[in-house]
Amino acid sequence: MANSLADILAPGKQVADAAIGIGKGVLEILQQAGVVDLNDKQKAEINATVQDGLIRWNDQLIKVYETETKDIQSARNMQTSLLVDAPRWIKGVAALVVPFGGIMALSVFFFNILAPNIAILTGVPFRKIDMTLEEALTVDGIIGFFFVYRWRSKLAGVAGKY
Repeated sequence: MANSLADILAPGKQVADAAIGIGKGVLEILQQAGVVDLNDKQKAEINATVQDGLIRWNDQLIKVYETETKDIQSARNMQTSLLVDAPRWIKGVAALVVPFGGIMALSVFFFNILAPNIAILTGVPFRKIDMTLEEALTVDGIIGFFFVYRWRSKLAGVAGKY
């Protein structure tokens, strides 16, 4: 976990380094222009303030990460406890819902993209699948879960561990 946490915070460190570099650059330009006259002690105080703010920001990111991980653990524990005493057919249905929903969402999504092109190429009048706003948001949510959230969880090394 320490390695994955360091990976998660790496962008924060890059932002911190960039902010400190920008701050130093701005101070140097202002001093060269004669707008601001800072001594070394004042420069150090400004840099310390910037670093303190970035450390607090990273601490907030860590808290969000820990909260999200606890939520995932809680949801998985609840789902597991519900299915412990369930009949086999309910366990089977529960195991089919996620892949079936994902496959159907992808099918609708890509069919709506490809349908006009297929109609042009084949001469067969394919039409897009008409969806209400709620249906479109549901399909987008499913695709976002599979291709964004799960992908990020796998990159962070936390997918399937809790």
